[in-house]
Amino acid sequence: NIYKLYFGCPLGDQDKAWAPHTRCSACSNGLRDWLDKRKSSMPFAIPMIWREQKNHYNDCYFYSAIRPVIHNTSLPIPIPPEEGLNFNEEMECDQDSFDHDDECPGDANYTPVEDTPSSQTFRFNQDELNDLIRDMILSKEKAELLASRLKQKNLL
Repeated sequence: NIYKLYFGCPLGDQDKAWAPHTRCSACSNGLRDWLDKRKSSMPFAIPMIWREQKNHYNDCYFYSAIRPVIHNTSLPIPIPPEEGLNFNEEMECDQDSFDHDDECPGDANYTPVEDTPSSQTFRFNQDELNDLIRDMILSKEKAELLASRLKQKNLL
């Protein structure tokens, strides 16, 4: 279907009930416009990715989704096929699109954050690292290993 053509994976490619298995009408219309060459691209290269929610008992502030990622040199804008979709694929797309007219709040106006070092890199300062080590109850050796790995990834 159109979603798989654009993003490279099928919608609902998870067996989890909490993961989205439909797309909103704004995304459905945007993908259809891209396929018909009325729109050059979606505003993002990777859609929002939902992660399994864990540890509700004592950590309710975990991140449960990864925000969409904009197109860049490593995530180029896909080119729609010249012939579009064949009739059967078009019917499949219409059936798996949103069944009602509800729009996802803010989808039409969503603008992904630019992929710049200042907006995408989150570095730990020493106090945050100390708090993390204390929260994780790490030994001195494991704390040093964590700090070393964070430095390797330029996160410290």
